[in-house]
Amino acid sequence: MILEKVINRIVIQSEYKDFVDKYIENILTEFKGKIHSIYMCGSIPKGTAKPFKSDADFTIVCVNPKDIDYERLSNIKERLLEEYPVVTKIDTIICSIDDVLSKPNEWGFWVKIICVCIYGHDVGEKVPPIIISPEFILDLNTETKEEVDRIHSLLSNANDNTMKTRYIKGYSKRLIRALYSLVLEDTGVW
Repeated sequence: MILEKVINRIVIQSEYKDFVDKYIENILTEFKGKIHSIYMCGSIPKGTAKPFKSDADFTIVCVNPKDIDYERLSNIKERLLEEYPVVTKIDTIICSIDDVLSKPNEWGFWVKIICVCIYGHDVGEKVPPIIISPEFILDLNTETKEEVDRIHSLLSNANDNTMKTRYIKGYSKRLIRALYSLVLEDTGVW
């Protein structure tokens, strides 16, 4: 069974349109010539975001992720959160074109199935169809233990209730995704 794309068409609500455009503009200006493509996933590109409750999830694909300075990226995110309080948080994942193409069951899955391209050429189109199989499910969960351990450690050391809540949500989502992947073969839908 071939896994279908989660978001087939971009439906960004008017409350978020300027924010998304500004994010793209800021990233392209700050990292001139280093960005291949930018993607989103979650409620904003689906058109189901709730003002002051929803976060923004971006993925940047570039030739070399080391070209993207995390401090400069954090500064962009902080400025945008101040300017657009309708967004609660901005998450940005960075990966290479090579990772997307050479790891189809990990980064390829992420870009091809979970995300939707909002800028550049969609490298996900070059990823072969994702066939649901035991191998795919194992690849998908390769880093689950490390990620759960990392979030658990952050949660154990968090003093702030807001951060504890954020870590609990992240921890829960990771576990739910891992568990859901076990029935993915039966459902065919992510």
